[in-house]
Amino acid sequence: IDISDPYAPTPAAAIRDGEDGFTELDWAEDVAIAQISGRTYAVVTAHIDDGVQIIDISDPYAPTPAAAIRDGEDGFTELDRTVGVATTHISGRAYAVVTSSNDDGVQIIDISDPYAPTPAAAIRDGEDGFTELDMARGVAITQISGRTYAVTTSWSEGVQIIGLG
Repeated sequence: IDISDPYAPTPAAAIRDGEDGFTELDWAEDVAIAQISGRTYAVVTAHIDDGVQIIDISDPYAPTPAAAIRDGEDGFTELDRTVGVATTHISGRAYAVVTSSNDDGVQIIDISDPYAPTPAAAIRDGEDGFTELDMARGVAITQISGRTYAVTTSWSEGVQIIGLG
């Protein structure tokens, strides 16, 4: 939506799952924006598809699919019923942090090459000291004293703070 004039918004483009190469948008749940190498990308979680769609929106009137990520493929293990997503840059690399309600976890994805994303880490509730990721939902990212943190919420009445770097 073009909101250059907030009093008169206009449609820029519409994208639908299963059309024009977009395959991971069934029940699109959340979206985060990432600037990578001078281009703009939308990172969208797909709750039903158990995945993430990365979309090049550098031309908002002609968006194109960059990558589709699916749970259980290519080393991605924490994307069953994806919900929240946030993006960040750490040491010159771009990352997406995605919450998964069915996996009770978080998948950290290196999106520095948005056309070839790779898994960076998988975190699961009840493992390695993580105790508040049961039915993980929302996620936000912040910088504190030069370090990067993800803060997640869950349906189990908890908040998990995760040090990223």
